[in-house]
Amino acid sequence: TVAKIAYNIRVADKVPDLELRSVRLCSVPGHTTPFTPASTPSTSEKDFTDAPLVELPDAARRSCSGVQYLFENPQGTVPSITDQRDKTADNAPACASYLMIRATRGSRILDYRIYLGENNTTDFNVGRNTAHTLDITISGDNEVDTRVHGYTLSVTDDFESNRIGDYCVLPFNASLYVNIERTKSEPTLTGELELLTPTDGTLLVDYEECASRLDLPINRQQGSNYYELVYYPKVITEARARLTYEVRVRDSYGYESRSRFEHCFANALYVVPSGGGTVSAAGALHAETANGGMLRAACYERGCTLTAKADAGYRFAGWYADEGHSELLCESETYSYVPKTYAASLYPLFVTEKVHILTDIYTVRFECDAPVEVDQDEESFIVPAGSRCTIRAMEPALLTGWYDAFDKSRRQLITADKTYSFVATEERIIAPDYAEGTDLSAAGTANSYIAPRMQEIYLFDATVQGNGRATTGITPQKLKGTSARLIWQTGTAERAVVCDVGYNGSRISFRTGTAIGGNALIGLFDKDGDCIWSWHIWATNGALTTHVYPSGYVFMDRNLGAENLDPGDPASRGLYYQWGRKDPFPYDLAAFDYGEGFAFGTYYGEDSSTATVTWAAAHPATLLGRAADPSDPAQRLSSWLGQPSPNLWGNASTGGRPTTAGAKSIYDPCPPGWRVPPPEAWTLEQTTVSSTIEGGCYLYTGSVWPYYPYAGLLHVMPTGKEMYVGVGIRTQLWTNVPGSPASDPSRVDATTAVSFGVLPPEVLQLYRQNHQAAAYPVRCVKE
Repeated sequence: TVAKIAYNIRVADKVPDLELRSVRLCSVPGHTTPFTPASTPSTSEKDFTDAPLVELPDAARRSCSGVQYLFENPQGTVPSITDQRDKTADNAPACASYLMIRATRGSRILDYRIYLGENNTTDFNVGRNTAHTLDITISGDNEVDTRVHGYTLSVTDDFESNRIGDYCVLPFNASLYVNIERTKSEPTLTGELELLTPTDGTLLVDYEECASRLDLPINRQQGSNYYELVYYPKVITEARARLTYEVRVRDSYGYESRSRFEHCFANALYVVPSGGGTVSAAGALHAETANGGMLRAACYERGCTLTAKADAGYRFAGWYADEGHSELLCESETYSYVPKTYAASLYPLFVTEKVHILTDIYTVRFECDAPVEVDQDEESFIVPAGSRCTIRAMEPALLTGWYDAFDKSRRQLITADKTYSFVATEERIIAPDYAEGTDLSAAGTANSYIAPRMQEIYLFDATVQGNGRATTGITPQKLKGTSARLIWQTGTAERAVVCDVGYNGSRISFRTGTAIGGNALIGLFDKDGDCIWSWHIWATNGALTTHVYPSGYVFMDRNLGAENLDPGDPASRGLYYQWGRKDPFPYDLAAFDYGEGFAFGTYYGEDSSTATVTWAAAHPATLLGRAADPSDPAQRLSSWLGQPSPNLWGNASTGGRPTTAGAKSIYDPCPPGWRVPPPEAWTLEQTTVSSTIEGGCYLYTGSVWPYYPYAGLLHVMPTGKEMYVGVGIRTQLWTNVPGSPASDPSRVDATTAVSFGVLPPEVLQLYRQNHQAAAYPVRCVKE
């Protein structure tokens, strides 16, 4: 009265990741007639049932065999079926018997439905006393074969996304996701969640308490199902640190998928320093410092030990429970934290520790690696304790040392160095002591100062342009800078001529070096580092004398800047000046040492902004070529000035008419009491060449024999290259008078100037039209 169903199922090698899970005989008749076959098959589903599910062991994941029995079930034929792949539920009689094979491929859950019958296509009859053997090979999960159906199930939660180290921390509303991907609505899915560790009712699923198990409605049979998980134990203990639960999803075909979750929790501690220090944790399960300095620590009920460490200049002021630092918990740097809830925040407070450094705040420069306050009443700098500071005198040449008291009767020397660096650990006095120094501008200001002695301290007024006097066409302005620096000095040894240059806001000070004679240029600079004025320092070592010429003028015995009177020595030529400029240029480029950020330069261009007195004063180391003619830039003027002036060196010519009258101007390069001579200071009819030697000659003026080196001239070629011309052959020296054409001596040529010249063998001459862009020496006369 029964039929025997034998099956042999195997998975093809080409799908190695597909595994068999269960086998069940479905739509099995519940009864039969004992002796004769049924005349008509039943079509009522209540007369049918499913055989027990045969769950396959791990050893049968790739192949299995079995035998099952069922009563006869002659459901007839369907002639329209021509391909065995169409022998499916859509075409089969409603109560036809079939073998249901369940399998998985990755996260995809599959069902294969094999209908029984006398053939593989049209027949659905299972007769009594018959035997059927099904040899089945599963080759894939392609649903093009309509006997194959499946769905992909993914169950996840996100507790692990909020962790400190390896520990999940709270508060955190986690999410549980059940995602289903399939093309058919069958089979129907249901779900449940079961707790595997006790939580004492502290787990909520969609805000419903989960004591041990809870149904999970699968509202979306296709798509994503979302459940909110809230876990809120008061304190997490080591014994109850793990949350373990299982999610089971069953389908109506009898397959159940299980997803197990296990999370290890710890109490969270967030330590938020105020700045000014760091915090460490000992005894925590895990501790880490996040961006911004926050310490994150995980611990069980025993907690951890926190230690605060203040940075330099700060002290620890306590542990607080609130961000506003109003609820003090502990003042000690070490704090034993014991959690009272699963998450807490602490706010350690660090405050600055101030140190007062008492000094002469108006004569020093103070630098610190931390913010600095100034107390003008106390005359102190206030800095955080532990900060590194440097103090230096504004006028280092005058500084004799730094002392620990202002009272000279009881003070002790800290250091005689010009700069003193220290760590501010306590209130202290650092008092500078200054020497007097010699004021070179006491008898009058100028653009050049004679420093007669070596290793002496000198100073001068740095608020005055030149001699500070208004002359024809020129009005002086008051100077105010922020710093002073050495631009250049002769010699290659550091500190040879000038050193320790300083500025106190109104005067410049310096110390002469060890060189026996030399020259230097000191500049005054504004806050942007631009030079606003400069002064020539002429270290003569006391060798300078004077000569009275037949004209009555008192001359220097040498050119301005000459370091000696040794014939043939380049240093005896003195310095070179472009007419109307106050700043000198080298007698030998190799003999000059330029300060940091400076170098000798030339300019021979068409930019009219450089051909001004202001630009020239701001660039005292740049020799200017002949300026472009403003009316015809293709042509060049004889002057370095784009708008030439006859008055720069004090000549009073106006209205295009020349005059020898004048006075020393603010651009005159000579020292106090001296000025650039007028032409009449030389009387040619009373002066002769006494003798010539290599590199120069001696003149005879009736009573003295002054030495005139053949210095030649310095100028800028059209290529922009500087060139010395006529050195060792001739000399010309500037007067303060502008030139005039030979064809019309009554007219001023403001682009040229008059010079006194000596040409060998014995020619003395006043040259009336010399290019002002040429640089000649100057021999000063008494005012």
